[in-house]
Amino acid sequence: MTYFTENDPQTATLQIKGPCNYLCWYCVGEKKTMAHPVPVMHDLQKLMQIYVSLQRRGAVGTTMYANGTEPALHPQIQQIVELCTAFGSIEILTNLSIPVSEWLPGPANCFLQATIHPEAEQDIDGFLDRVQEAQDLGYTLRIQFDSTRIEATDYRERLAILGIKLKPLKLRMPGSEFQRPDSIPCPAEALCMSGYDTVFITSTTVLCRCNRNIVPLHKPLSAPTSCTHSATCPVRRAPK
Repeated sequence: MTYFTENDPQTATLQIKGPCNYLCWYCVGEKKTMAHPVPVMHDLQKLMQIYVSLQRRGAVGTTMYANGTEPALHPQIQQIVELCTAFGSIEILTNLSIPVSEWLPGPANCFLQATIHPEAEQDIDGFLDRVQEAQDLGYTLRIQFDSTRIEATDYRERLAILGIKLKPLKLRMPGSEFQRPDSIPCPAEALCMSGYDTVFITSTTVLCRCNRNIVPLHKPLSAPTSCTHSATCPVRRAPK
């Protein structure tokens, strides 16, 4: 499921790195240490230039990539969200441990995917209160939970009252092998949409084709082109 529509013909994955207030096993692994205790700051002027270059083909649907990071704690979160929503929409994955009124500029073009982490279960009433507050402010939310651990019956019922369907999520340790169940092999000559319809922006504000191909781009590609990465990459396409 995605929030992006034909109104967002391009998608950007925007990486941010910074601290998190949780130490969930499937994120920090056996080391049990914060991945990015010191936030990496974006060059906001450069980020603006990247989005201006993307805007030439229309609106941009941004997904925030924040592995090991709680976006609410990043010092630039409001500025980044304001910038992204000026060019399209943004979807943010959050643990929702902090009320949205304290870290987001407003619900316009901003969508939230909140996860009930193990530490969130200790304050499930507070979590649900924050869900209610976000809804009251006009945010669209999707809620997910660790299907390998949590008995979610009560959560389903309580979220259903708010009109939210709980989504199960099978979590795994960092670095573990994972194969997309819907991956379909593409011909070797298939073109790739990354760099054209989809782009990846690193935490240091570098525009790249994707998170597998982080060679810097000076500007988005003018057309799909060949790629040597996995033949099951979801952004590849067979030639016409």
